[in-house]
Amino acid sequence: MEHWTVTIHPEAEVELAQLSPMLQIQFLFSTEMLLHAKVNQLRLTPLKRIKGCVHVMRIYGEDDEKCKLFIATHEQQLQVLHFTQKTTANFADEALRIAESRSSFSFYKLFSTLRTEMLLKSSLEATYHSLTDSFGLAKELTYARYDSGLTQQDVAERMGTTQSVVA
Repeated sequence: MEHWTVTIHPEAEVELAQLSPMLQIQFLFSTEMLLHAKVNQLRLTPLKRIKGCVHVMRIYGEDDEKCKLFIATHEQQLQVLHFTQKTTANFADEALRIAESRSSFSFYKLFSTLRTEMLLKSSLEATYHSLTDSFGLAKELTYARYDSGLTQQDVAERMGTTQSVVA
């Protein structure tokens, strides 16, 4: 069974670089978890389809900092198209328009290359490695959930809690 290949649009890479270091690290950890999902397990991931092949995923930093990440699915590829920290309805429509306009672009950087480049920055590398143990448990639980074919909602129901707690 095939896993996803993750790539990033050049303009999304610029947007990513403008985010706080913690949001950048959260993007790395979240994307590493997406890479573990098999192609037929997309429904198990935190990606939510918003229109056609475009999905959105939220990532969270420190002090209520958050951003939305727009990703397109194409065959066995997840294409990172756009990051936005704006949350109003008008900006949601604009963000979707930007993501859709970028989805036909033909050259994307592989996530593995981007990850290596990002971790060469000493400030990100130190923080990333300091959080690896904390995120390690979350990643293992997520991998087990994917391998079991369970959604976050499924796990929440079995635990007697809500999906947001599992997320």
